[in-house]
Amino acid sequence: MKREALIVAMTHGETIFQQIKNQYPTLKGYLVYSSPFGQCEVTNNMEKILSEFPDMVHDSKVKTEAVSLINKKGKNGPKLTREDLDVKEETFIEIRFKEMIFDVIFALQKDPLVSQQYTPQRQASIRIVLGTIGDLYQAGASEIKEN
Repeated sequence: MKREALIVAMTHGETIFQQIKNQYPTLKGYLVYSSPFGQCEVTNNMEKILSEFPDMVHDSKVKTEAVSLINKKGKNGPKLTREDLDVKEETFIEIRFKEMIFDVIFALQKDPLVSQQYTPQRQASIRIVLGTIGDLYQAGASEIKEN
């Protein structure tokens, strides 16, 4: 998935998160990209993604060169303008909590705004998944076409 598609997925995830925050005003949280291999806050800044969560991007020569450049230059290095990096569509967008309000978390597990497929439906878990970026892209692109 290219950066343009990631932006559609990210925007759709942020829209869903805003609806959730409207429904649950006591929710204190933020969105992250995640997989079993890492996480970072939701952004479309490819330099930030590559420095904090490089496993979110498919391996390629361009990725290797970009990561090397970031590592050499540090966090204040050159801005990446490459559009030919591919993001893994199976990466999740999840809610992370700044404050654990368990009644809200347990209500969210059953809320149709979150992914019932990827969100564990048991009180032993606080994982709340909005969906994969691939799924959120598809839903966001469909909404764009309808409007």
